[in-house]
Amino acid sequence: MSSINTMLSDVQVREHIEAILAEHTYLRKNEYGRYDCQTYYPDWNDRLCHASIVEIFSAGNAMDAFYDRLFHHACDCESIEFSNLVGIVKQHFDDIDGEHYFSEYNDIVSSWIEENIDFNYPYGHYLGQDVCANIMVDTGDGNYDFTRNNMFNFYRNDNAKVGDYSESSLLWLMEQQGVSDDAIANFVEKADANGCAFLESVQQESENCSTEMAALTFLVKVSLRELLELRDKGAKGNLIISKNAECGLFDPWGGAGGPLEIALKQDVVLPMKFVDSILPDGCRGNYSVASVYGVCESIWRRNCVRHEGEE
Repeated sequence: MSSINTMLSDVQVREHIEAILAEHTYLRKNEYGRYDCQTYYPDWNDRLCHASIVEIFSAGNAMDAFYDRLFHHACDCESIEFSNLVGIVKQHFDDIDGEHYFSEYNDIVSSWIEENIDFNYPYGHYLGQDVCANIMVDTGDGNYDFTRNNMFNFYRNDNAKVGDYSESSLLWLMEQQGVSDDAIANFVEKADANGCAFLESVQQESENCSTEMAALTFLVKVSLRELLELRDKGAKGNLIISKNAECGLFDPWGGAGGPLEIALKQDVVLPMKFVDSILPDGCRGNYSVASVYGVCESIWRRNCVRHEGEE
């Protein structure tokens, strides 16, 4: 064994490590002079399960809950990759000059790897996975358990006037879709859609709604990252929801609703202040759209929502 006088200096040890990494691994220095090491390579269908998504969005801080959910796996992957790198250096260290042995420099090698290699877990892969989300609207009808949307079903008051539905999100949607005040009054009070396909679909939605507590709901598909970002917007700006998005009346507390077939005339501009919730399906109330209607993910469409306005 080498005597203490022939011990390698820290600089020489570093040169040995870098030479081994260059020859026997895929690691290369980045622009900052450090090494990036991917700790895990997920499959294309490797994703967080629905129960994990619900758990994340049920927490007080969803982003922290996301990292907590993956923490143990990330630590295990980093530990495995760290051990692999130490093993590679150990395997080839004695071959550098045949005079010095890895056992003499084990601590130095471990410390160097900790200080110079960034172990990166693929959080971005999971943040990029699609999430089926429901946007529930509350224009004041939430104060009445969303009963203000009972315009044409068996809970309807036949003597009601349009003013009785002033907090209704359906009434707001009619105004937002460009229906005139006179046409709205005629429709609400006399059930006369006057040939308007949009109003006819609203009537069908309400008539076929099998619950008293139904909120206007839009179904969209977004990435987990986008959903987390939308939730952080608070009451600022607007959501622009595509006219192609499925929407209708849904009761997540009782597990019922309408056909979800309101035919929008144009894109919806929904102020964030009117958003009751933007959550993965199944996170609001006791029932999910998927479980109540028995639908597959295709009913939630991509590229149907974006945020605009004040950041």
